[in-house]
Amino acid sequence: MQVIRQINGFDWKGRDLENDFTINGIHWIECEEVFFNEPLISDMENPELKHGENYYALGVTDSGLHLFVAFEIIEDKIRIIAARAMSDKEKKLYEKE
Repeated sequence: MQVIRQINGFDWKGRDLENDFTINGIHWIECEEVFFNEPLISDMENPELKHGENYYALGVTDSGLHLFVAFEIIEDKIRIIAARAMSDKEKKLYEKE
């Protein structure tokens, strides 16, 4: 995950984090945790997996929740677009790692 390791934080501009901002019921902190835990699977390293203009990552939170996170890169920051629990198919792919 060399590309993601070069990122310098997250872009949450325009979002009210102080009022427990969530995406589909997933807390914003959990979205960030995915990028710090191993394994992390992302289409940034494999262009064949890319969906449109956005990127995605499969990862796990500190509490063990398996998440699918869609994001974009703004300069050197990750901007989370969407997050949800992994589907069964995604979980199987993730568990292979």
